[in-house]
Amino acid sequence: MQGSRTIIKNFSQIVQVARRTPDELAKYLTKEIAVPVSMDDTKLVINGKVAASVLNAKIQKYFEAYVICKECHKPDTHVGGTDRGYITIVCEACGARYTVKHY
Repeated sequence: MQGSRTIIKNFSQIVQVARRTPDELAKYLTKEIAVPVSMDDTKLVINGKVAASVLNAKIQKYFEAYVICKECHKPDTHVGGTDRGYITIVCEACGARYTVKHY
């Protein structure tokens, strides 16, 4: 934390592991913690003080809901498309397809 801001320095590595765009994860975190965020190079700047334990829990929740396959439990997924408030997650490891509510 720096003053009234919280900075996630390894944000680019997190989105690389998730295989998602920085905008997707940033949008999710904005809604979950109800605080505006901005991206600065490879870092995510949160305009408010947020405890590391809270951030870790929110990121873990994102991975469980939108990255980890519900069938084979591997992180080899990608977003197959969006439709009417839902996104389709496609697993490249086992071929499973399922929809989840868009964040």
